Amino acid sequence: FKLLNTFQEDGRKTTEFELLSLWPFLVENSGTPQQGAWSLGYSLIEYWTQNLTIEQLGERFEFWQRTNNN
Repeated sequence: FKLLNTFQEDGRKTTEFELLSLWPFLVENSGTPQQGAWSLGYSLIEYWTQNLTIEQLGERFEFWQRTNNN
């Protein structure tokens, strides 16, 4: 699954958000809900602005979890 798909529909670009792709990050969150939300927010910004893969999103989520727990 891609988190945010862009596809053509009748000549127009349409985006589709795949929320289910986030589920593993939310379930495997080892911190508090606030830490998980903070880490996910930062990771999503990087995902969208740096054109990361889902795997890289997971790595960045783990990085922000470690950073936020210190």
